[in-house]
Amino acid sequence: MKRTLIIDDEADARLLIQNLIKKYFPEIGILGEAASKSEAIEKIELFRPDFVFLDINLGDGNGFEVMDYFKNNHLQCIFTTAYDEFAIRAFRYNAIDYLLKPIAIEEFQSAVNKVLSNSDTSLIFSKMDNLMDQISTKNINRITINTHDGLSIIKLTDIVRIEADGNYSTIFLNSKEKILASKSLKEFEELLPESSFCRTHQSHIVGLNFVKKMIKDDGGYLLMENGEKVIISRRKKEEVLQIISKM
Repeated sequence: MKRTLIIDDEADARLLIQNLIKKYFPEIGILGEAASKSEAIEKIELFRPDFVFLDINLGDGNGFEVMDYFKNNHLQCIFTTAYDEFAIRAFRYNAIDYLLKPIAIEEFQSAVNKVLSNSDTSLIFSKMDNLMDQISTKNINRITINTHDGLSIIKLTDIVRIEADGNYSTIFLNSKEKILASKSLKEFEELLPESSFCRTHQSHIVGLNFVKKMIKDDGGYLLMENGEKVIISRRKKEEVLQIISKM
């Protein structure tokens, strides 16, 4: 049996999670609740749960400080949050599950099922370390990708371009390595910073640092530093031109 603690400074939120566990995951043991950072640390040390539901914003601190306190204990966590935009972006970069309030039942079930079924906890803690580093520095410069053989942590400055491959995407790196990612190009477009990346076509995103020039002939394309040509759709041409002209 997996055992959990529910940590949130709002009583209604704690009650909701407790009711959802009882209804959908009766096999999970609820050890108790905590309403603050100090209480969370005290009860985690006392009960040693397998995982916790952890609100980001607590009365006397935040959930990241709790996780940092237990960073060497390999504590699994499902974060909950109402509005921290930077944290949400960091979670997406690291492929770590979180629940955005108000909590949707389907998302709750998905997050808990991942905790229950994930046997390779080393991947979780690698992603957690990366997340905590980004949160503490307020600087997102790497992206974590789940691949068929494990986990790849990629520097954004190494991404030359990304090409759609059905529901997957192929990431082309400056080292000439290719990585197949289980994310659509639309997901990458929402994830990557507009200051460094540009979608030129329904099938292509380019890293602006690797663009050598824009060629208007033959419908328009970008010539990359490595000699590759990336086409520009007619619909995107004016937008791409404006972006390139500001570089």
